[in-house]
Amino acid sequence: MAQYDCTLNLQYGVSSESNYDKLYILLNNAQKDMASGSMPNMLMTLSLSAGDEIIVRYAKDGSVSQNQDRGWVTLIYDLVEVENFDDTPAENFEPDCENA
Repeated sequence: MAQYDCTLNLQYGVSSESNYDKLYILLNNAQKDMASGSMPNMLMTLSLSAGDEIIVRYAKDGSVSQNQDRGWVTLIYDLVEVENFDDTPAENFEPDCENA
């Protein structure tokens, strides 16, 4: 959850089974984007208000695995990059940016 008003850049990608295994980006429970297949380098800029919540979710169906079968996100704010490529809970990487 954002503690301040700020701008957040998300660099993200997915390598999955097209149309079945999907990476979702939600802002306050509203879908901002969905990616599936081979989309390695996408960028989204969000203007956040204090209290906004971002959720990144990778949803896999139970059958076929294609490509790397994963999604990833790098958060960029206040000229600092935070990468989460392991199983660390996303709440440990929440934006804590200041007014820009």
